[in-house]
Amino acid sequence: MKTEMRSWVETFRYLFNVKDDYGRGRLYMLLTLLLLGIAEQFYGGVFFTRFLLAYGIDQTGVGVLTFLPYLGCLISIFSPYILERFQRRKWILFFSGMITNFFSIMGITLLPMIVEDAGQRLMGFIAITVGTTLINNLFSAGGVTWNAAYLPEHVKADYMATSQMLNNLICWGIALAVSIVADQFAGTEHEMPLIICVRCIGWGLTVINSILLLVKKEFPYTHTEKTKLSNVFILPFGNKLYRGTMLVAFVCCIVHYLPNATINVYLLEDLKISYTLINGLNAVYFVFGLLFANMWAGFTKKHGWFVTLAVAVVLQSFTYFVYAFVQADNTWLYIVVRLAQHFVGVPFDLVMVSFIYINLPMEDTTYYVTFAGFIINIATFLAMFIGTVVTKIMGETVLSIFGVNFVSTQVLLLVCAVGKLLVAALSVLWSRKISSGL
Repeated sequence: MKTEMRSWVETFRYLFNVKDDYGRGRLYMLLTLLLLGIAEQFYGGVFFTRFLLAYGIDQTGVGVLTFLPYLGCLISIFSPYILERFQRRKWILFFSGMITNFFSIMGITLLPMIVEDAGQRLMGFIAITVGTTLINNLFSAGGVTWNAAYLPEHVKADYMATSQMLNNLICWGIALAVSIVADQFAGTEHEMPLIICVRCIGWGLTVINSILLLVKKEFPYTHTEKTKLSNVFILPFGNKLYRGTMLVAFVCCIVHYLPNATINVYLLEDLKISYTLINGLNAVYFVFGLLFANMWAGFTKKHGWFVTLAVAVVLQSFTYFVYAFVQADNTWLYIVVRLAQHFVGVPFDLVMVSFIYINLPMEDTTYYVTFAGFIINIATFLAMFIGTVVTKIMGETVLSIFGVNFVSTQVLLLVCAVGKLLVAALSVLWSRKISSGL
């Protein structure tokens, strides 16, 4: 079947037609994505890393606080047992979102003003992170299930490509502007008040997002099974197509997130790279999305999600290999690597943000979404946990590879490069199996 190609304007009008319930729903989804994306730039990422470092949390502590939220997926298996009993879930999602965002953002912001000891602060950060993560994971599947009704297969790739492109433009653009200001105060007495202010703004955006949930239409949820906890695993494991899709997602996430728990500390502390350069390069990603997202959406429609993933991770493998050689005396290479990663990141991110929706059945969706969230989050947790443990074990140890000295984060980047090739092989095998009818 011939793939229909549209301009960005035509695609936007088609996806977000406010005269249609589905188009209007996708517009609310886009607004939610943008609000949460901007908020996360303010209270997460390099600003969160600097916030923690300023209050005496070392690299291992930063790693722990980075991977802990993903461990909350363990409680997510109870989500359908609660949500499947309700045909209207927006108020549940509203209150759970308000509670978790307040404590996870403002609670962590205020804690250092109350607790002075660095060790006690870390324990307090951990307690808040674990508590809010558990609440969030009990109800987050409800939002994905709600959104799934607005994403039939014929619009999925276009929506993901368009929303990601706009998200990168707006979120990273704003993050860059804040970074330029933050760099002016870096190392001064005004740096932390600015970061705290930015975190408060981020929390305010999450409040607006929660309110926005209340105006989006909620369609009836389709059930074919009685509400049982065991269905979280029985139904997905009984569906060959979805089970295989989640296997690929699991391996892909473990490989991809391996260096993520410590990479920001490495950039800020070891390489002394500024907020502006880090977020400035991230902001440039929008240009690559604008130029190539439509092309890759068409490629995905023609060749399938897993061929697209295979192509992307092979290309990514080379960028991660070079990334490992970035050091304090050649930070120009960091710029080259990040730009190359932007090009190959367009198809990769298209698949990554879609994983939970790929081959998703439209009946008993909450069970499948919960299972997908569990698999993706546990893989991400394992990756960051392993990365943090490697960093802790290596400590200040330096390895000499290819005549170059490598610290722990660089070693993790090399392992990630090799792992990407394994993901490519698995993706191709799964794509062929789907084509042959399983």
